[in-house]
Amino acid sequence: MPVGASSNYLTVSFSEKKFVSDSELTLLKTISPNIVELDLRECEISPELLEVIGGMKELRKLFLERSSITDSGIDKITSLKNLSVINLSTTVISDPGTLSLARLIALKKVYLFQSEITRNGFKALQRLLPMVKIDSGNYRLPVLATDTVVYRKAK
Repeated sequence: MPVGASSNYLTVSFSEKKFVSDSELTLLKTISPNIVELDLRECEISPELLEVIGGMKELRKLFLERSSITDSGIDKITSLKNLSVINLSTTVISDPGTLSLARLIALKKVYLFQSEITRNGFKALQRLLPMVKIDSGNYRLPVLATDTVVYRKAK
């Protein structure tokens, strides 16, 4: 889908599919210079697909949540110099994979909730990427008096 009426840039989504076929992979290679947003939620991430993604020089947003991306797969996409948002939630990405994210120079947001990153890995990533918003989930909301009802037994 075109990003705008007068733009050659594209948003591509495979979110309803489990894998990218060979013919779709060939098409992706053809249009890869124009792709700025790629949605591969829940997809099988093959080495061939990673090679194509790594060549998407204009890619700005990459959604890989619930996909089969691995730590070694992250290394294949660190050449994406325009990538500003990556979602790796609910994946097997762990501490070594997340440290590779430091090579993504335009990165602004990383989503890592329900991944295999440890507390120490998260802290190390924050030190490496102090200007990047890293969302790990684990939200703690304060209990507000207006949200709380206290029941007492009648005497």
